[in-house]
Amino acid sequence: MESSKTKASEAAGEDEANADVDNMKKTMEYLFGPFRFIPARRTLHCGDVPQRIGSRAFDILTILVERPSEPVSKRELINRVWPTTVVEDGNLKVHVSALRRTLGEFEEGSNYIATIIGRGYCFVGPVQANKIAAERQLRLFKTG
Repeated sequence: MESSKTKASEAAGEDEANADVDNMKKTMEYLFGPFRFIPARRTLHCGDVPQRIGSRAFDILTILVERPSEPVSKRELINRVWPTTVVEDGNLKVHVSALRRTLGEFEEGSNYIATIIGRGYCFVGPVQANKIAAERQLRLFKTG
């Protein structure tokens, strides 16, 4: 009986830790090149200009930017971006290509997303991750 209580409390502790990580990610902004990316707001700006980006491409960018310099497999990207839909690698390639066009329009020769042949993709540009203070989040929310 004791071991099941211990396992339950460990699981609860892991859930709380995961919730803390999720909450921290929700309050993060990522800066790279001329871009400011705020996943919780679903916004990407180049300087002060908002950029149009499709929802799937946005989800792919979020996954890659949160793990800079770390290869992410095609399978993981597909499972996270299309969790309830069966899709092929071609769908992923189309959205990564659109994302590259959006990110590449502003800096000649900039390369933010590398293809790891046979494995997946990796965000290779330098990324600065900043926690957004609560009062700044409120201001960003109000100014939309």
